[in-house]
Amino acid sequence: MRRIIGVAIAFGLACLAWTVPAMAAGTLKIAIPSNLNTLDPAKTKIGEEYIVNFLVFGGLTEIDRDGRVKPDIAERWTSSDDLKTWTFYLRKGVKFHSGREVDAQDVIETVKRIQDKATGSVTRVNFELIDGMEAVDSHTVRFHLKAPYAGLADIFSDRQARIVPRDKLDTLARAPIGSGPFKLKEFVPGDHVTLEKFADYYVKGVPILDTVVMKIMPESAAQATALESGEVDLVWNLPLESIDQFKKNSNIVIDSVPTSTWDGIIMNGAHKPFDNPKVRHAVELAIDKKQMVEVALFGYGTPTHTMIPPGHPYYNNDIKIGGPDIAKAKKLLAEAGYPDGFSVTLFTPVGRPTLRSDHDCCC
Repeated sequence: MRRIIGVAIAFGLACLAWTVPAMAAGTLKIAIPSNLNTLDPAKTKIGEEYIVNFLVFGGLTEIDRDGRVKPDIAERWTSSDDLKTWTFYLRKGVKFHSGREVDAQDVIETVKRIQDKATGSVTRVNFELIDGMEAVDSHTVRFHLKAPYAGLADIFSDRQARIVPRDKLDTLARAPIGSGPFKLKEFVPGDHVTLEKFADYYVKGVPILDTVVMKIMPESAAQATALESGEVDLVWNLPLESIDQFKKNSNIVIDSVPTSTWDGIIMNGAHKPFDNPKVRHAVELAIDKKQMVEVALFGYGTPTHTMIPPGHPYYNNDIKIGGPDIAKAKKLLAEAGYPDGFSVTLFTPVGRPTLRSDHDCCC
């Protein structure tokens, strides 16, 4: 079995900046750093694509700001005492943007598609525990699991597990139809995505905005300039080095909230030298996480030990984050057969300044 091992570096703050007058307008223009490769929620892999997932599509459940699961398309759910049989009851009147009501068969086909290896969904591993599904009626879905699992409702809030219409699967990548608060108006790859209000969204009074335009701007400097000039109203995930600059501008509001944004060094346990646990432990011991937060995140973050963020109800506060131990790291590397260390190539994503190799604050 392939094992992917991660060393958590920092739990970040999502820093957003927007111009003061623009928030009252019907159109919100957002600067995002990366192009969207697909709008098919099951196949999305980057943060900018996830924005569309949550605005255009609904899930059976969703996660609230405190990290707890709550109803979305499913108004409630029950489980058997052995946690192997789960039943989800769908809200009546939830419509896709095509006008058709969401039903139990849409949920089943969504899960089948995720489970299909040919789809290539990164969330497939989460749904392998589902052994069987049945539509009890048009608005009730029952899942039979291979083993007891208490978190089934949680995984249905996943960004790739958005419910899609079974009769529109072939057009999801470029012309998606969901049941979320916004529907797609236009997608020009490499340039922008335009979403407009879905008037029949099941939550009354939502959304407030009429239109959302996501403009693709890879360079941080271009994002900052566009914000100051009024070309965009909001910068998604504001470049951290720009925060002090914007604090001096009375026309710009900066907001920051703790998020589960997580950067880490990912070590593939199926490849040398990371197949040796001593090497993985040595890498962990060699990193000064607190200093990493100060250097790479300009102090806007918190060290952590997993992708579960501090403040989350499932975060383990008993695991303490200490300082680096270089002597012990060297000892472990020597024991693993690497007394002089080793070289490794890091692959980093586009649009994440804190991870870019050409960033002046990279590690």
